[in-house]
Amino acid sequence: MMHLFRIYEGDSTFTDIGIRISGNIVIELARTIPEHKNYKLYFDNWFSSISLAKELQDRGICCVGTIQENKIPNPPLKTDQVLKKDGRRAHSCAVDSNSDIVIAKKWFDNKPSASFIRMQL
Repeated sequence: MMHLFRIYEGDSTFTDIGIRISGNIVIELARTIPEHKNYKLYFDNWFSSISLAKELQDRGICCVGTIQENKIPNPPLKTDQVLKKDGRRAHSCAVDSNSDIVIAKKWFDNKPSASFIRMQL
């Protein structure tokens, strides 16, 4: 079921709050979600960023999403080679100590899988 959508009409479609266009889209579409009421947003890696997770945290909205490792500054995660050596179900996790956001988790099944961000309030 679709909750809300907006047709993209160029840069002026969404208000720029300084978290890239994809983050601005999420914030704009989430404007009707009540803040600090334990709602959770899920999105894919095109939208995900640490700055978006922090912005949502400030608004009291939880989030979960996949994220590309290159969008995580200095990711303190095990390398693909180490995870492969450790075997199936091996994992690595990083937490941002300033915001209690689990910023990344990487695991190994048949191959290293995508990282994700999850905000915990």
